[in-house]
Amino acid sequence: MEIMIEVTKMNCDYVLQYLEKTEVPIVSKKNHDIIMCGLEKMIFLKEGVVKVSSILEDGREYNITYAKGPDLLSLMCDTLREDVAYRIRIRVESEEASFCLVSREDFSRAVKRDEKLKEYVEAYYRENLQRAL
Repeated sequence: MEIMIEVTKMNCDYVLQYLEKTEVPIVSKKNHDIIMCGLEKMIFLKEGVVKVSSILEDGREYNITYAKGPDLLSLMCDTLREDVAYRIRIRVESEEASFCLVSREDFSRAVKRDEKLKEYVEAYYRENLQRAL
């Protein structure tokens, strides 16, 4: 498990370098600001701490996890979306957090072309599956 976490962290840095190289927009949010996981954009938490939660049908909030940057939050949302048919939201818990936003289409194309990006995505899913089990 430790090796997998190290590989994911190393590749997470590679993803950040890729995003900076392609000059994707960086958005800063303040404490308690909310970002909703969407279908068009991938959300990469560059710096900060966030809470990922689901809003249940009756309006209650179900806390799923806390994440610290760097982390590709959209992959977590995609994983949850298959099992949870409710809205996933991301709330900033640190004083401030910064996010890179990239189109899903562009990121998907990049993953197909770049072996290190593909390795990161696969390691991310393996690590989260192992954590869930």
